Amino acid sequence: MTAGGQRFRPVQHLRTRADFNRPRGLGFQADCAGFVCRILPPLDPSAPPLRRFGVIASRRVGNAVVRNRAKRLFREIFRKNQNALPEACDVLIIVRAGFQKYDYHNLEARFLKACHRRRKSDIS
Repeated sequence: MTAGGQRFRPVQHLRTRADFNRPRGLGFQADCAGFVCRILPPLDPSAPPLRRFGVIASRRVGNAVVRNRAKRLFREIFRKNQNALPEACDVLIIVRAGFQKYDYHNLEARFLKACHRRRKSDIS
């Protein structure tokens, strides 16, 4: 385990188009100003309990440098805070053009708030 959280292992990456489309169509959505967070519990209950993660940053976000920075930032936020998520779920972050207005700690707080709202919706 690394300092501040667990590793972000390759098996935790959303990879295929289907992996990205499932949370987009079916997942819990939280609008977090600089990004949209979608969280989907696994469709197959017999699947191993694994938190998987993906980031979408379109050209509207900025040039390649800005998009890659956004992806690195959100991967780090996920890595450090993945224990705030349900045991098994797919998380998709869709970055918006205004994400640069917020610093790392503000984005992290918004992500945690979305995770908390997701857990709350599970209970009720």
